[in-house]
Amino acid sequence: ELNVKGKVPGISSEEFKELVKTGEKGCPISNAIRNNVEINLSTSLEK
Repeated sequence: ELNVKGKVPGISSEEFKELVKTGEKGCPISNAIRNNVEINLSTSLEK
């Protein structure tokens, strides 16, 4: 489970979620375990 919480002025929750997905796809640790472990993303954008 990967829970990402952030406070980023000027972006929507959907934009935040897409940025988190992009970051996870480029993460060396996520890439190393991707075929062996299911990675579930959840995001929470604080206003």
